[in-house]
Amino acid sequence: MRKKLGKTKDGKGITLPAIILLVAALLASYFLLAQNQPAPLPEGGICSDSAGGSCNMGNAASKAMPKTPQKMDGNASANVTAQNPENSSPNQSAVQIPPSLQNKSHDQILFEEINPPQGIPLAGKWLDIGPKIVQSGALSMPAVTAALRRNGYPITDAQLGILLNGSNSTIIMDRNNSLFLLYAFWAFGLANKNSILENGPMSSNKSYIPYFASTGAWTLGNKSGGELFAASNLIELDSLQQVLVEEVAGSTYRPCCDNPTSFPDCNHGMAALGLAEWMAYQNASREEIYSALLAANSYWFPSNYLDLNEYFNESNRSWGSISAKELLSRQYSSASGFSATRKKIEELPGPVIIPGGCGA
Repeated sequence: MRKKLGKTKDGKGITLPAIILLVAALLASYFLLAQNQPAPLPEGGICSDSAGGSCNMGNAASKAMPKTPQKMDGNASANVTAQNPENSSPNQSAVQIPPSLQNKSHDQILFEEINPPQGIPLAGKWLDIGPKIVQSGALSMPAVTAALRRNGYPITDAQLGILLNGSNSTIIMDRNNSLFLLYAFWAFGLANKNSILENGPMSSNKSYIPYFASTGAWTLGNKSGGELFAASNLIELDSLQQVLVEEVAGSTYRPCCDNPTSFPDCNHGMAALGLAEWMAYQNASREEIYSALLAANSYWFPSNYLDLNEYFNESNRSWGSISAKELLSRQYSSASGFSATRKKIEELPGPVIIPGGCGA
């Protein structure tokens, strides 16, 4: 006979199985409600790495990854499941300014300093980079066109011209084209043969090359990212240009990890490397390359750089008075450096809402 735990109004006992079922139902309801609640912001701020690809590698690469890869130096962002670039949401142009940032408030002014709506012209031109990446197979026109359309930014006539015919126009980074720039320079940085890829930390274990985020998650080419890796002589830098790229790449960071641009294991890192190479190829100065990478980071990670601008504002330092090299340093632009700096901010800016988030 079952032990009675209590009595109802009709005098019947409440059995232990009934109690268990009741508790299970309550727990199920709790978890269902929890799933519908917005996720809290991470302590280090929004990691807006959803603009095409991911800081982490894709599902296919994750499944195929060797079970016991050689341990590598640095903070390699592999072995974490994420979506492929064509399935991800753009972050930089889909920024929704909340009411607290409207009407030129303090935060709005800071935001427009790092992410101006009119964009930031870079000290370089498109030239023939488009035909180079398309003809080499690094970028597939059907794939990139479909990816941009799915993300809400259908390819424009100007962008088609850049990819198919080349263009003598200046490269401008803005909220409407930063996803296009990410794709173009990710493809270029990945495919172009350079000693940073061939002899750097990405190649410390050759068998592991296909499994980084910047290789395994690249699905917008006619070949896999592993096959495209440093496979084409798209440009050739002279010795001075190469030294300049190595200097800039070794001293610049992105807020999604602690690796420098010289370890481009994620999409933004590989795109930054490609951008630095392309600008050096056009004889851009050291300062101009640093400024270009800062512009890219500011549109790819707007929430992070809004927070940094607030930090410097509270320190009585204006954004324009700080060198791009300092802003891109490990102290401020690496994941750990940004997180440490953010904790020092007395009054955090209103949130910049970015669809997706890190790893999307």
